[in-house]
Amino acid sequence: MRIDVKFDQSKLKARTLREAKRLAFNTAQALNETIKEIQIAERINLERKFTLRRSTFMHRLIKIFHFASARKGRAFAEIGIDNKKRVLLSQFEKGGVKKPVKGATVAVPITGEAARPRFAEPVVERFAFRRLRLRKRKTKGGARFAGRLGTYIVPGVGVFHRVTQGVKQKAQILYAFVSRPRLDPILEFRKIAARTFRREWPEQVKRAFRKP
Repeated sequence: MRIDVKFDQSKLKARTLREAKRLAFNTAQALNETIKEIQIAERINLERKFTLRRSTFMHRLIKIFHFASARKGRAFAEIGIDNKKRVLLSQFEKGGVKKPVKGATVAVPITGEAARPRFAEPVVERFAFRRLRLRKRKTKGGARFAGRLGTYIVPGVGVFHRVTQGVKQKAQILYAFVSRPRLDPILEFRKIAARTFRREWPEQVKRAFRKP
């Protein structure tokens, strides 16, 4: 006796396809929500570890480069530090030294003086190093580097400017020359990202798949 059975696979295929799409889209959603939580955690850490003079600018450096996308077949999300802005933030992950752009030293603004009256404030715009336009010039005492606002360089020491007090002139330091300032490894970007992922991922998966 022979019994033949025929299966209508069309409904099964349709349901399988729907479930596969649901799996892909919900997983991408959970991953994207997780990486947004990582971005928030990294920005909070930034506020804790550093004195931010331009918080909006610094927050933007913690950037989500790619979101997961089921439509594009991108099964990952990527977050990191935007290094295109020529900042030192990423170097605080492993630590290192700040290298001078030119010469052998770095000009560090002195807190409490005209260039930076208070530590929490950025450098005063008119005393920004580039705006001083320090150039080699001929003076009565010989050639030396001098610039705008009565500024001049004392080799190996720093940048000074002349301040008139009554009938007298006084020299005040704006920048000190420092050889390769040390950058300590205090950022802990990877550590915070991993810790936040472990906490958020299971919850975000539950939320994504709880929806009908």
